[in-house]
Amino acid sequence: MIELAQAIDLETFVIDNSHAQEDSYSGISARAFELQTSTSSPTDGYRQILAGEAGKGIRKAFRLPRPARPAG
Repeated sequence: MIELAQAIDLETFVIDNSHAQEDSYSGISARAFELQTSTSSPTDGYRQILAGEAGKGIRKAFRLPRPARPAG
């Protein structure tokens, strides 16, 4: 959960597993994810704007179809 002081436009979401230390901590890398946004409150009004799967041991950028502004 990240709360921002104002609404922003999102163009790219990045997950970086390139330094995740998988050899020492098996399963530590991020994998499947959902990105949700809300402008109504920290606990309510969320909608999914992206879902995907990160690659093990790599940095992966996910471009949103268009700049995404939270529904509000």
